[in-house]
Amino acid sequence: MFEKIKRQIPNVITGMNLFAGSISIVFAFENQLEMAFYLILLAAVFDFFDGFVARLLNVQSEFGKELDSLADVVSFGLAPAVIMFQFFQSNMQVFGFEAYPLLPYISFIVPVFSAFRLAKFNLDTRQSESFLGLPTPANALFMGSYVFLPNIFNIAHHPLFLSILIITMSLLLISELPMFSLKIKTLKIKGNASRYFIIAFVIGMFFCVNHLWLGAIAISVYIVLNLLLLLKKLT
Repeated sequence: MFEKIKRQIPNVITGMNLFAGSISIVFAFENQLEMAFYLILLAAVFDFFDGFVARLLNVQSEFGKELDSLADVVSFGLAPAVIMFQFFQSNMQVFGFEAYPLLPYISFIVPVFSAFRLAKFNLDTRQSESFLGLPTPANALFMGSYVFLPNIFNIAHHPLFLSILIITMSLLLISELPMFSLKIKTLKIKGNASRYFIIAFVIGMFFCVNHLWLGAIAISVYIVLNLLLLLKKLT
């Protein structure tokens, strides 16, 4: 009996991820984007702990792996897409794009590409220690945070720029770009320099900028750092 309960603990945590993501969508459709973003953050916490607990209890399973992906499509695919859709719509009139009412729906390619990325991840044995392509939680944190950034140079909120951004981030999800995992297995500097840099950067920026911007800024740095590491490897 205890063994059966133990096997279900990670699945319950995954279910909490899915629950948080689902409620995030409700808040997003009500245009309460800040609360919607916080719920994505909460879903990300659950997403981290379901795998951690499964390894700790030694109860990893194919069922849990598939359930995790299903939850992630909602929490890190659909939820950030709805946030971006609402943000997109709010900027259409500002920039005189009322004649293109279907343009904000481009936001919903995010869950489509997220599903592709998760299906690929489940079958790709090359991604046990690192990633190929942007992880869905990272993309969700970027999207959910991006909507709080100021309208830099009067471009950042422009519908055309948002379209390009959404397409670019969606393509990154299924790209072959090598990206290091942020999981630290040892405290040694060697092999963890990039991870420690990201952690130090996030902590430093937390005291310098609006905390709602932090996700977009941190994920942007994460992507650039991985591009630089790839460039260094190729040269």
